[in-house]
Amino acid sequence: RVDRAAAARGLAPRERLEAACTAYARYWVEHPDEYRAVFMIEDEVEGDEGYYVETSTILARYRVFAQLIGEHLGVTDGASERLRERAVTLICALNGICHMLVTVSEHKWPPAARLVEQALRMVDGPL
Repeated sequence: RVDRAAAARGLAPRERLEAACTAYARYWVEHPDEYRAVFMIEDEVEGDEGYYVETSTILARYRVFAQLIGEHLGVTDGASERLRERAVTLICALNGICHMLVTVSEHKWPPAARLVEQALRMVDGPL
């Protein structure tokens, strides 16, 4: 869903970023059991195993957010540490939004799309 939103034709980079973030949050909020299984079970390594984050493709999948932020801000250096930090901060914000909506669902939170919109404001300024 995130990849489809990020690749949407006819949208400006900022609009594609917003669509990708909204798709990400919407998925986890609509699939709370999957959210809990992925994000609320402590990863324990046994034997020759590695941590999930180190052995899966998840870090590569998250790079779409850095790419979209870079396009939005006109940053051509995809290896920029400031761009990476901005993307990681956005991912943390998105996961925080999902976490609260899934785990404290009895609270009257603003809609996920509004929370995502607020989180996206931090990407608009210069690096």
